[in-house]
Amino acid sequence: MAVNICNFLDYKAFLKHWLSQQPKRSGTLQNLSTFMKVHQSRLSRIIRGSDHPSPEQAYLISQFLGLSELES
Repeated sequence: MAVNICNFLDYKAFLKHWLSQQPKRSGTLQNLSTFMKVHQSRLSRIIRGSDHPSPEQAYLISQFLGLSELES
């Protein structure tokens, strides 16, 4: 069952939940960081820390997750 981003108030909570639902969490994180052209540690700081993605990085995340234009 797909996760609906509209059920979350915080994008970080959505990303954490989405990652927890993936079969290979570390592989997915690595694939996403490669897709975004950032180091995996940077992506980890975005998801778990105080860093935030740039507008371009947020767009790439939405593309990787297959979010619709409305969800983005």
